[in-house]
Amino acid sequence: MEGYAFISYSNSDKKFVQKLIKKMESIRIWVDCWNLDPGDTLPSKISTAIYHSKWFILVASVNSMKSRWVQYELNIALIKWLQDSDYKIIIVRIDNCSILPELSPFLFVDYPGRQNEALQKLIKVITNRDITSHIPIKEKRRRIVDRFKEIEAIERLFHEGFLFIYLWGMHGIGKTSIIERVSQEIFNVPLSRFPLTESHGILRLSLELAARSGNPLPDPGVSDNSLIQLGAESIIRLMEQGYLVFFDDLENALEEDGSLRNFLFSLFNFLVDSQKIPTPIILSSTQHPLLTSLSHEVYSLSQVIKIGPLDDKDLLFCLENWLRLIEPNSNIPDRNKLQKIVPNLFGYPLAARFAANLIMRNSIEILIKDISYFKNLRIDIAKQLLGSTRLNLSKIELSCLEALALLDTGTTMSELAISLQFNAQEIRNSIDSLTSKLIVFIENGKLQIHPIIKDYFWHRIYDSGKLKELANKMAKEAIKRLKKLSPNDEEFIHYCSKTYRLFALSGNLKAAQKLKYDFKEELREVSKRFYYARNYESALSYINLWLELNPNDNDIRWFKARCLTRLSKYEYAELELEKLENNKYSRYRLDHAWGLLERDKGQYEKAAIYFRKGLQQRPDYIPLLRDLGDVLDRLGDNKGSVDILAKAYNLAPRDSFVISKYVDVLEKQGNLSYAISILDGAIGTFPEDASIEHRMSILYERVGKTKEALYHARRSVSINPGRLPEAFLHLAALAAKNNNFDEAWAMIDKLPKNLTKKQRQVKDTIIAENYMRNDNLESARESLKKYKIIEDSYCADVSARIELKEAHRALSGGRLVIAKDRALQAIDIIELALKNFPDNQYLKNTLLRANKLLKEIA
Repeated sequence: MEGYAFISYSNSDKKFVQKLIKKMESIRIWVDCWNLDPGDTLPSKISTAIYHSKWFILVASVNSMKSRWVQYELNIALIKWLQDSDYKIIIVRIDNCSILPELSPFLFVDYPGRQNEALQKLIKVITNRDITSHIPIKEKRRRIVDRFKEIEAIERLFHEGFLFIYLWGMHGIGKTSIIERVSQEIFNVPLSRFPLTESHGILRLSLELAARSGNPLPDPGVSDNSLIQLGAESIIRLMEQGYLVFFDDLENALEEDGSLRNFLFSLFNFLVDSQKIPTPIILSSTQHPLLTSLSHEVYSLSQVIKIGPLDDKDLLFCLENWLRLIEPNSNIPDRNKLQKIVPNLFGYPLAARFAANLIMRNSIEILIKDISYFKNLRIDIAKQLLGSTRLNLSKIELSCLEALALLDTGTTMSELAISLQFNAQEIRNSIDSLTSKLIVFIENGKLQIHPIIKDYFWHRIYDSGKLKELANKMAKEAIKRLKKLSPNDEEFIHYCSKTYRLFALSGNLKAAQKLKYDFKEELREVSKRFYYARNYESALSYINLWLELNPNDNDIRWFKARCLTRLSKYEYAELELEKLENNKYSRYRLDHAWGLLERDKGQYEKAAIYFRKGLQQRPDYIPLLRDLGDVLDRLGDNKGSVDILAKAYNLAPRDSFVISKYVDVLEKQGNLSYAISILDGAIGTFPEDASIEHRMSILYERVGKTKEALYHARRSVSINPGRLPEAFLHLAALAAKNNNFDEAWAMIDKLPKNLTKKQRQVKDTIIAENYMRNDNLESARESLKKYKIIEDSYCADVSARIELKEAHRALSGGRLVIAKDRALQAIDIIELALKNFPDNQYLKNTLLRANKLLKEIA
């Protein structure tokens, strides 16, 4: 059904809408989406319905202006309006509600309290019998932020004959918004967007293009050459149908050096050879594409445009608009106050969007402090702001985010509920909350996790050890949905590739290969996912399958060398690296791999040489900087390690691996205050990371801030119960030091049976402290006698205090020689321990007490 009216309303206004339906008998409508059952594929149905509608009618009332679902529908309609100059948005105000200023240019029926008149006016407007409510669209266009230079550049390139126009810029800088405006303002055609993923290859892309354009899908097993031809013909057909073709997220289809992966390279060559391209193809990437790697014919028709930050005045406009959209009925902060924030956002539109969300919840001063860690434009600003909205997420919300990261290309609420085995209403409430915080959004009818935190939640899945289990649950649900879809539908291609990937991630490749299309390209990404999950055997298995099909994929061969290194198969790893040497693979990547091989073999000096060679090629490559800092630390060069890791941190202040290692070396250097400040910023970005909270607690304990140490220790345990036994031990030790043995024993009871020697030492130290406080000094000593007490600060402190208690007991009995001997023994323990832990305040306090007692004895 095409050319109907979509009615967006609050369920509280249902009576008015029912009257409206009766009056609109001659007009096709889409309505009553709120009557869908909980767990139904609501977002998918809404977005599809709006996409195919001719009019969008918003029944504006106090109730609808508060509704998040109405706001969601309106946002989709605004995107549709930007893409389609004939699309009409009509606002029907039926009470005295406040209307967003941004909606003022649209068709307006304003009869608050006079619903019958409003109905009559609306019918006239839709049937074109009344044009007095119309405000020209151009008025709205003038209020869009200034991107005229970029738009003019694209128009100029088009007139000069360029057919491949690449927009390059960081995530959230405004590339997609520019392309949407280009489709409307230059070409006056709708946009056909194809988001690329790492698992895209010629099969999946050609099938998606064919399904979208209406071309028949090929039989399984068709050759790559036939798929390239099909993909090219489908692109041309879409253009002939009046679409501007847009490949988004191109960075996922680029090699490490920025060159196009082979399937796009071949597709573009075929298009140029056909000489039938009527309009340019637009591509968007966060990684700079290496155009010199293209064929001469494609290179001569290609151009890159760099998208930079907005001016402060335009960013302020964006910030004010987002504030009005988030809280339509609230007063936004004074412009003078907002102007204090804008310079700290460095012209970054995505940061303005997240900042607006936080401004309505926190003070402007807190927000400015939150982003004060950053001195220039970087994606980490957006990560920090988005992290601040994720404080205290529920277990269900965290599970939803992990599942959405795993699903990659999105899913529906009903599938999420079934896969996670949560109540459908609980899932809906969680998604509603996550959507309001901008952590989750809806695209093409699918729930999506925000891309800038996707990798972070992937790592949570890796660390949990439940990758295969979760993938298997998702695969079983996806295949149920797949069986209900038409095999010629674009949705079928989406679910077929997703099901293949999920079965492969679950380890059930046979089930994946039984699907209609054998999406072998998925093996490439799946193998890397297993590598990052530290499941090197599974990764190697999939890598070998992929390399049998694509022996020249040097990037994946690099991962094979890394897997073999991790599995201590050094000779085989060297053979793979030598193949890469012969293939003239990226020099800095090879130096990195050789260095990692030497590091794993314990050859730290050789590793450092390789890492330095790699940095001569790429001085800003974060993994090389991080790993050089690590081996310098292992070689005992603390200053050199700090200098290198400081550079890495300045380049990537929210890289969790850099943070962890940098804090390590700062702690060894004794610079605890700076280490704490780094972790303080990281907690804002990664509020769900128990290990950062645990680390912060340890540092606060070392500087004697017990209250803060306890707070972060408890946070660590509450965030990730069961996954971090050392956090339970640490909290138990802190509680015992503060004479709270009920909490200490509660933590010990939650520990797993199998503990490391170090963890057993902490546990036995808590037991020893309890014995000591009950004056059972012999049992206390017995608990610790099998350990090297000075290798753990807590163990050393308890051991020294046992001797001090014995000294006090001897002194009170007049046995001065024994008292002095015990006091000296306590001092010896502390002084030796302080060599390992020079800044530990507990040890220093115990040493002061021991010296004071020694003076009393003398």
